[in-house]
Amino acid sequence: MSSDSRLQLLTELVERFLPFQENGFKQTSRFFGKSENGMVFREKWGMTVVIYDSDYCRVKFLFDSEKSSFPLSIYYGRLHAPNDEWLIKWNGEDCYCWHSDFEIALKFLDGIAPRDAAENYLLRPEGLKDFNYASGHDNNTQPEQMLIAHAKCWDYYGNRMFGLFDLRSPSELWERYVKFLKEYDSLTWTHELQDRYLRMYQIC
Repeated sequence: MSSDSRLQLLTELVERFLPFQENGFKQTSRFFGKSENGMVFREKWGMTVVIYDSDYCRVKFLFDSEKSSFPLSIYYGRLHAPNDEWLIKWNGEDCYCWHSDFEIALKFLDGIAPRDAAENYLLRPEGLKDFNYASGHDNNTQPEQMLIAHAKCWDYYGNRMFGLFDLRSPSELWERYVKFLKEYDSLTWTHELQDRYLRMYQIC
């Protein structure tokens, strides 16, 4: 399959499940990208990327055909996030500019306390109560099931979700989110994570 064909298939997949136009998103880039550790993936490895932007934030979809169980990853970024970098300098410090654990963000928006989120990992955000992520549920693949989950959250939270990443908004909301992540991180950090380059609250 040609490079353009693979990029088009990913575009068609995500646009089948997510209401981009209704939420003000337009596709701004599609390419073959890097993994989170910065390693460059050649086209033959099939790591295809499509990115959509709105006035609020960016959404990146990364499809890795080598990962048979979980080939699709979804990341949210603020408008300063570069297309193909995972870390940037912000206010003189390194930080993650793309965010994959969107359930943590939703728990923050739901008003769940960091300790409750840390001590009960199975506690689900309100927008995903009773949702089944399992591949094969309702005959959906893992990418389809993940996209359905994000579509449910787009519908439930709307601009509350996108607005968390909005650079135009007062910084107070973002600062409260960083504080939430700091407390959550302090409760969940283990020695097995010590090789991770940054802590989860080092975001921008």
